Amino acid sequence: MFARIAWIEFQAGKAEQGFRALERSVVPPIKERQGYRGVIVLRDRKTSTAGLLTLWDTEADMQVDAGENYPSQADVLHDVLAGAATREFYEVNSISIEQA
Repeated sequence: MFARIAWIEFQAGKAEQGFRALERSVVPPIKERQGYRGVIVLRDRKTSTAGLLTLWDTEADMQVDAGENYPSQADVLHDVLAGAATREFYEVNSISIEQA
């Protein structure tokens, strides 16, 4: 399994609008892509930053159109981003998620 993370910073006072856009407009198309396995949206309320972690079956699935439907390219986020999202790519070494 592979993981891609985008680090996002929202403009001051626009974090709520940005998170709504992520949930409604950015994440749904990502879920439709081949090899998609999951998504985790991280939030730092102190700094108005976010991380969008997506999980993929293969490295090829993760790399295909990495910029498409991603925060720095999403028109819906254009007016709320403080700058371009940075992206990082990883191989998942292990994963464990406990349900409450």
